[in-house]
Amino acid sequence: MKEQLIINGQGDTKDIQQSSLISHPDKKHPFIEPQKWLQSAIEDQRQRTEMDVSQNEATVKIQTGLPWVGIFFTGDWHLGSDKVNYELWDHHQTLVLETPGLYEAIVGDERDNFVLPKFHQGLFEGVWNPEQQAEFITWWLFHLDEQDKVIARCGGNHDGWTFSQSGLNLETLWSKQMKSPLLRTGGFVHTFFNEVKYDLYLHHGLSIFNSTFNPNHATKRAYEFQGKFDVGAMGHTHVSEIAHGWRNNDSQQHDYVQIRTGTYKMDDQYARSKQLGRGQPPGATVLFNTKNREMMPFANLEVAVKVLESLNK
Repeated sequence: MKEQLIINGQGDTKDIQQSSLISHPDKKHPFIEPQKWLQSAIEDQRQRTEMDVSQNEATVKIQTGLPWVGIFFTGDWHLGSDKVNYELWDHHQTLVLETPGLYEAIVGDERDNFVLPKFHQGLFEGVWNPEQQAEFITWWLFHLDEQDKVIARCGGNHDGWTFSQSGLNLETLWSKQMKSPLLRTGGFVHTFFNEVKYDLYLHHGLSIFNSTFNPNHATKRAYEFQGKFDVGAMGHTHVSEIAHGWRNNDSQQHDYVQIRTGTYKMDDQYARSKQLGRGQPPGATVLFNTKNREMMPFANLEVAVKVLESLNK
């Protein structure tokens, strides 16, 4: 490099030759292999898929000598809140355990789990903290599963709050030790009672098709956008409704049942403040013939149990 230096006050100019050489012998030069990145991503995705216990479809087979069996479709227990009817929950769970041929399909939000800072006021209504809620639900789900009472379960939005805050899916940890399948965001359960098949569609019910005036509107839309089913059950809205109707024509014509499962969090002051018809009691149960395709839906679990026991005498 050559510089010209002008020295003021001396009346002359001198050329000064100055040269410099800079070297960086240990400068790191990255070696990039995009193809290896791609292969690494594919392998990581494969391992994550293998570790994930949730699924979109599941098959459940039950061999029974009973002519009729029943499924109690339940969700939104919200255990841990002081607004829950614990006596009713305990009564219903006892009925399931003590009634031969009666099972549960669970559609999420078993715990109140107000760990989301946006809704921290929910913690003020808790009789159990989030850890106690998780401990109790873990114990109870394992107990039901050990008694072969769980058809399948799916996660709810309150369940998902743990993941959104910590990246930890408790449902994954639970389901690794359970026999029954987990449909984290909902899906189909192809259920066989002996050789008779009934397709169930379970979803928590956090749907863009929810309607305040037509509780089962989202269930009907699921039939169109997700696929054909015999029973579609959703929760989330804390509304209880069961409907039995028909779809399609000619050889495609068949009956199907639409369910909103209600909730045990029946003293819902938030719903009252918004003039919402929420906090309706659960009980939706469907009886299934195990020899011929025939379904009988009931809005009341106690009535369903009486009919089931009478049919199986």
